[in-house]
Amino acid sequence: MMTGVMNKIFQIRNAAIALLLVPFIANAQAVITEIMYDPPGVDSGHEWIEVYNTGTSSILLTSWKVYEGDANHNIIAVSGGSLLAPDTYAVIASNATKFQTDHPDYVGALFHSAFELDNGGATLTLRDKSLIAIDTVSYDSAWGGLGDGNSLQRAPDDTGQFVPHAPTPGATMSTTMIAPRTAPITTSKKAPIKSPNEAADQGKVKSSSQAQVRASNDAGNMAVVEPQTAAAAAPGIDAYWFFALAAVVLFTIAVIASARHVKKNEWDIVEESPEDV
Repeated sequence: MMTGVMNKIFQIRNAAIALLLVPFIANAQAVITEIMYDPPGVDSGHEWIEVYNTGTSSILLTSWKVYEGDANHNIIAVSGGSLLAPDTYAVIASNATKFQTDHPDYVGALFHSAFELDNGGATLTLRDKSLIAIDTVSYDSAWGGLGDGNSLQRAPDDTGQFVPHAPTPGATMSTTMIAPRTAPITTSKKAPIKSPNEAADQGKVKSSSQAQVRASNDAGNMAVVEPQTAAAAAPGIDAYWFFALAAVVLFTIAVIASARHVKKNEWDIVEESPEDV
């Protein structure tokens, strides 16, 4: 008897809860209005989406799901309650704690859901408690927002198009866009031509038929060293002159010695002439 009474009480309670939720379910409509899929730096835990209640009644958002990656992710209230009032924004973050750190000034409704957003593109779907798709967005990195600080925001012209703009979680679309990062400009610098003496002192004598090009790894600049003069290009030129001079000296000594020997023989012939007579 007691068990039957308790069951009746539970049935009445469940019916009352269902009746209370009717205003929140009737005309419930929400759309995804902003997607931060690739924030600067590390993505994990810093991704989030923004939703907006376009209906005329509040939505019990904690009974809905975020469908992504072939999975229905629960939506958990963190701050601002479980209901999303009409004409109101809310943020659903992959990590509410990190979101609050990244956006300390945010004061709107905040929810948590364990989704992961692919940087190349993905499909996101808001599903109600009956898993009926309420809104779906298939974003693509070609739309923008790829690690440049911008988020993808639904354009206010009701076309469903998303464009990159500076993030505005919990607020209307920004009118500004963060400039995309550009590659550093590479400049060229020409190294001064060194004199032959300087090149010899530093042991950096270059070949006259070749020029060396060295790439700088740090600044991306190119340093070009011009060909040196023919005098500086000839290795060991001082040694060649030394050997040539030595050969000349030796040759001169040999000539002088030969000449003296011939002269001596002539003297010997003159001295012996009287005896022959």
